[in-house]
Amino acid sequence: MVLSACNTFVGQGSPGIEVLNLAGAFLAAGADTVVATLWEVDDESTSDFMYAFYQGLLCDSPKQTRAEAFRSAQLSLLHQQRYKAPYFWAPFVVYGDPR
Repeated sequence: MVLSACNTFVGQGSPGIEVLNLAGAFLAAGADTVVATLWEVDDESTSDFMYAFYQGLLCDSPKQTRAEAFRSAQLSLLHQQRYKAPYFWAPFVVYGDPR
């Protein structure tokens, strides 16, 4: 499951209840892996990140694992001058099965 909107991994804590967030709901519902965000994301960099991520999953030969595609997508943004700042490539997290 890919949740590329803003703050999809950020939840609310309540006494006696673990942190609840949208990503956790998908994991609890049976998703193997969730890609989510930790803060508000830039539309353009998110689009570029998702394109690179899916390229790694679907088009690269050999196809990459989820974790490899995720790392490759982060590096592709990091290597672009306009996205050097962590604000652009670091809000994304992959949680669950990395394969």
